Amino acid sequence: MRAAIYVRVSTEEQAREGFSISAQKSECLKHVDLKKYDLYDIYIDDGYSAKDMKRPALQRMVGDMEKRLIDIVIFWRLDRLTRSVKDKSVIFEKFEKYNIDFKSIKEEYDTTTAAGRMVLNIMVSIAQGERETIGERVYMGMEHKVLTGKRNGAIAPIGYDWIDGKLIPNQEADFVRRLFKMYQNNHGIQKIAEKLNEEGKPFNVTTIHYILTNHQYCGKNRWNWRSKGQRTHKEIITDGEHEPIISEEEFDRVQEIMNRRKKRGKAATSDFPFTGIMKCGKCGADMVGASRQQKQRRYKFYRCSGNVNYGNKCGMPRVSEVAVTNAFLEHLQKLRKRDWARLIKITETKKEQSDTEKIERELQTIAKRKKRWQLAFANELISMEEFRNLTDEDRKLEQQLKAQLVGVNQSDNIRKLSKDEAIELLLNLPNIWHFVGDDVARKEFVSVLFARIVVDTDEKPRPHNADELKLNLSFTVH
Repeated sequence: MRAAIYVRVSTEEQAREGFSISAQKSECLKHVDLKKYDLYDIYIDDGYSAKDMKRPALQRMVGDMEKRLIDIVIFWRLDRLTRSVKDKSVIFEKFEKYNIDFKSIKEEYDTTTAAGRMVLNIMVSIAQGERETIGERVYMGMEHKVLTGKRNGAIAPIGYDWIDGKLIPNQEADFVRRLFKMYQNNHGIQKIAEKLNEEGKPFNVTTIHYILTNHQYCGKNRWNWRSKGQRTHKEIITDGEHEPIISEEEFDRVQEIMNRRKKRGKAATSDFPFTGIMKCGKCGADMVGASRQQKQRRYKFYRCSGNVNYGNKCGMPRVSEVAVTNAFLEHLQKLRKRDWARLIKITETKKEQSDTEKIERELQTIAKRKKRWQLAFANELISMEEFRNLTDEDRKLEQQLKAQLVGVNQSDNIRKLSKDEAIELLLNLPNIWHFVGDDVARKEFVSVLFARIVVDTDEKPRPHNADELKLNLSFTVH
């Protein structure tokens, strides 16, 4: 058998107890001679503590074990190898994995015998149990820390520095505020990433999404959100002690927009003003935007998704965006105040506003109640299990209320409009259309005002003058 001898001593131990390097080597070599083993190497850590495995000779020995160069490890006493329960379990697992025996000169640890192997199994089981217990205690300690408003270390997020155990906003805080504003101003995450990269700031969509969904920016602590790269769905979110970079209202607004865009997909932030709203008048399928480069301009058009995806062949031709826009504005100009009064569905604005206020009051009540549960747990008035049950109930109710709020207020703009204000806006839309920012802004404008736009035509496609195709439109207004 190829034998390895491991020897360790710290300076303090050598002076106090006489665990000299030479004495340990001598005792271990006697055993090698007695058993007629082939000595492979002697691994010596002189002046190193056994508090962890960061010892050069030990790491070299583990590497040789993994290369299967060693059959047995001999040491004077187990505490020469490790004094840590966690490290002991790791080393024993290495012994077991690579089928390596070990022998302690001063103790009854010898896995070359059946009794010794049984002792090893018992020790591994005990060590594993102790390691799991330690893990549970660490988890509980971290959980208690976050529930009392403290932060469990980790790298400070962009926009903060970690100073004296606290998160302190730094000069990048303005950049974080800018991201939240960009997202609210109809910039999708992909477009934000593209714009930042054009400016020489190498940010990817994953990083931007992480920033926009990180509760720490509105003064919260978030813990147990991910484990091994996967969402736990058991995260704990509490009030933190650090200064927020954005308001809680702005953070919630971004989450609402994000949830709404998830339902609508890329259509929510595309630069095709009528996607997601416009339907084919022949088969009822969505009209989706597309484009191609045509000489010096980008030619944008809409096509029936039923034709594209399912081969319905409903007969609806491609319609250019110019033709749609012209037909849209011409149709708007024909409608008078009485027409809009008949079409528009904002009939009980006051009731909607009262519903909004009621939901917001309930959300404020939940927020206050969650703070009380947190304080009660911190003062040991309720158990961890009670705290979890109470906060889980509040979290579910909070999610339901926020979903209702999105339903009542399809956007911040629409909830501010009375019926008369909406009619006034629709009457003036043809005059202000070309002044409403870019196509992404126009898209948000259309989606706020219209629930559905149906397009149809009796004419055949015009390849050379597609912008002049005559279209028929009908509206359903929110």
